[in-house]
Amino acid sequence: MILEQCVQLNGYATDIRYPYFEALTVQDGLIAIQHAQKVMSFYMEKLNKLNIHEITVD
Repeated sequence: MILEQCVQLNGYATDIRYPYFEALTVQDGLIAIQHAQKVMSFYMEKLNKLNIHEITVD
């Protein structure tokens, strides 16, 4: 279930404006950060509901 929801978020998380072969603007970077924060909040909410409060990545 979580995987399905994460896949649905994939397009949203990566949907920032990319001008064709032009440099990304500061605004593009800020939008990407906002999207990443929303995705991380989603993950943390789901993990907290499962009583998982720490993740270790090796």
